[in-house]
Amino acid sequence: MVNQILVDRIIVNEIGNKLIALRERKGSIFYSLLRSNSRDALEREAILHSYKIENPGEPIDEATKFKCHPSRRAIKKGVKSLSDAFNWGVKNFDPKKFNKTYVEEIAKRINPKGYPDGGRGYRTERAMVKGVNEERVMPSDISWEMDLYCENISEMLEKGTLIMALEAAAYAHLHLARIHPFEDGNGRTTRALQNIILDRNNLPPVIIFGGERYEYYAHLQGAIDDWNAYGKHDKSQRPNTPTRENDFYNFMAGRVSSSLDRIIGK
Repeated sequence: MVNQILVDRIIVNEIGNKLIALRERKGSIFYSLLRSNSRDALEREAILHSYKIENPGEPIDEATKFKCHPSRRAIKKGVKSLSDAFNWGVKNFDPKKFNKTYVEEIAKRINPKGYPDGGRGYRTERAMVKGVNEERVMPSDISWEMDLYCENISEMLEKGTLIMALEAAAYAHLHLARIHPFEDGNGRTTRALQNIILDRNNLPPVIIFGGERYEYYAHLQGAIDDWNAYGKHDKSQRPNTPTRENDFYNFMAGRVSSSLDRIIGK
């Protein structure tokens, strides 16, 4: 893998400074509890909006437990599946054992209907992404793409630095969306994986609000288009100037910074 940093170091430094500010507040036993509660609240919010991105017409109100919506049982079930997948992923995360089985286990919890026999749920048909008119990786290439995907993430996480944790999280999101390995639940799995990686690196989650779905999809598709246009796996063909792939990484890193602002109380 070619070491090429895509997230802007200015954003990384901004996040680093905010983490230092948080550490400097460690003056009492209540600090850790406050920070934990804040992160838990952000993680619940991220899960709710991850569901709403793909279900934009359904009002979600955590405070009322969905009582106002006729399909509240389906909504609660979908959100619970996302929560279960996130919690399982955090508990079982090991950067040295980040492999496609781990990714599949998260996908199974998000979309159990896609695994009726408990087996591997890779799609067997060609995939066109709704509303984008863009074809994803061919079914015959999914397995080796997933092997390389997991190998690259493990390599980034081994570095143990802030910038590589941010890179790994955004990479996990972008390239699982690009590969689109599962019949259903790909978007929810990408967002869950990103936030699991962030959580295990002591970083708050990315929250993409349901109303921002078009901006989010534009960043995601633009990054995939430029990745395809500039050499794909051969990163040596990337131009020296920023591309929409850089924009995607910075969009995600900026959301981490925003979540830190909410924990700090700015």
